[in-house]
Amino acid sequence: MKIVFLEIMPYPYFIGGGKTHIDNLASHLIKKGYQVYVISSKSKEKMLDYPGGIDVVNVGLSHRKFKGSLLSYLYRIIFEIFFVTGAGIKLKKIKPDIVNTQSLITTSLPCSLFNIPFVATVHGIFKQGFRKIWELKNKKTISRFSFLYEFIEKYNVKKCRAVICLGKNAFDYYKNYNKNCFIIPNGINTNMFHDKKLKRSEDLIFVGRFTEQKGILNLVNAMEHLGDKKLILVGDGDLKEKILEIIKNKKNIEYLGIKNQEEIAVLFNKVRFHVMPSEFEGLPISLLESMACGCIPITTDVGESGSVIKQGVTGFLMENNKPEDIINTLRIAEKEDLDLISNNCIKTIKENYDWENLTEKFIEIYDNFKK
Repeated sequence: MKIVFLEIMPYPYFIGGGKTHIDNLASHLIKKGYQVYVISSKSKEKMLDYPGGIDVVNVGLSHRKFKGSLLSYLYRIIFEIFFVTGAGIKLKKIKPDIVNTQSLITTSLPCSLFNIPFVATVHGIFKQGFRKIWELKNKKTISRFSFLYEFIEKYNVKKCRAVICLGKNAFDYYKNYNKNCFIIPNGINTNMFHDKKLKRSEDLIFVGRFTEQKGILNLVNAMEHLGDKKLILVGDGDLKEKILEIIKNKKNIEYLGIKNQEEIAVLFNKVRFHVMPSEFEGLPISLLESMACGCIPITTDVGESGSVIKQGVTGFLMENNKPEDIINTLRIAEKEDLDLISNNCIKTIKENYDWENLTEKFIEIYDNFKK
């Protein structure tokens, strides 16, 4: 069977849960004998590692960060038109049995317009995330353009043969538009992310993009009142320079830059808490990876996080991501049996989020909805 993953972000150039999702699922499909392609946009960034056996096809114009200016917006429109056209032409040549798109907006348009069978994996509810991120950037005018993408989404969801959701929140939303709606959570590589029995400090770690969405500025500000703790920052993003300027004289915050999966697995084994003060999420892969290592999550109750974390049992949920709430939640967590919670995290991931089991669920959907 020929399976194509369609992703508008430039694969394998971008860092984040979307790439990790494709890497893990594709590698398991290849092991089972499937022929796997990834079609994405082009990029001038440094190419990142990706599993052997994937046929990568980059189409259209080079991806640029959307800054919110009129010129940037015009480029984005042209970029998306070239992506849709280029991806559609490549799909006609490949003739896949099924395409697994990574959103229901522009990413799915090549399939809808060129009449190619596809299922869509939605990494959160688009309508909520798009508006929120531009409001956080004080670009409310741009957030109003969300209606264009919402129109595209409603068009694509009717053309889509099945919608794969990461959890119940997305499922409850998208089942109103497509009866073939399923829940398959993100998975992780438990051969890499597991308890390595290392000596663990009581410190904190943040792993992710340095953006407004992730609430990293609030976490850094909270460290002003957590002098007894050390925070390790791993990642990159638009706020990197601002973050580095803030922390340059702070002794309890250390920036390690970008780390590969093996290095992140070791870091998750060396600290006690993984703090994720996000404004919105789908189901963060880094959340699952940290839990598999026994690193206890402290996160806002957004997206599907609440479906994984049971308060005081497998982690701690915050009402909001303000610095004072981060501090208060951490102080509450410190008083609990942390070794027990750590073991609960490991058990939860082993039983529910291993890719070996999740891949079979994707295959069942592919078989049921292929051409």
